[in-house]
Amino acid sequence: MRRTQQRSGGYIQIVLIALAVIVIGAVLVVFLSRNHSAAKPSSSASTLSGQCVGQTFTSGSGGHCVSDIQTLVNYMEHSGLTECPFTGGATLVVSGSYDTATASQIRSVQGWSDCYAKQEGFTSNVIVTGDVDKATWGELCAYSYADPLHTSASGASAAIAAGKDADCAAL
Repeated sequence: MRRTQQRSGGYIQIVLIALAVIVIGAVLVVFLSRNHSAAKPSSSASTLSGQCVGQTFTSGSGGHCVSDIQTLVNYMEHSGLTECPFTGGATLVVSGSYDTATASQIRSVQGWSDCYAKQEGFTSNVIVTGDVDKATWGELCAYSYADPLHTSASGASAAIAAGKDADCAAL
C-alpha cells in the first residue's frame, strides 16, 4: 500500500511540474509576443498611406500611390530631360490604375536611368522591369520631385504635389 502511495505521489509531482512548465511557457510566449509587437510599428503605422516610396507597384496595382507614379512619370516625360530622351513616350492618364501603359512608361523611366548613369560614368541600380520598386522610386523622386528641372514647366506643380504625397522626402 505504501508503495502505491509513493507511486501516486510521484505521479502527482510529475503532473504538477509538467503543468508548471506549461503555464510558465505560456506566460513567456504571451510576454514575448507582446514585447515583440510593441517594438514593431502597428499595422496601421506600417501601412504606408502617404509613404508610397516604401512599396513596390506592378501591373494590377491601384490607388493613390499609382496616381502619384503616373503624375511623376508624366512630368519626367515632358520636363525636357535631354541627356537621354524618353523613347515612345505618351502622357499617361492619371487613373490610379497600374495598367500596361503605366508599365511601359515605367520601363522608359528605367531605361532612361540606365542611359543617364552610363553617361555620367556610373552603374544604375535600376533594373528595367516595368515595376516600381525602391530604386525606381528613387529616380521618380529625384527627377520629378526633389530636383524638378523646370519648376514652371507644365505639370511641375502636380509632380511636386505627387512627390509630397508619395513621401519622396523619405528617400
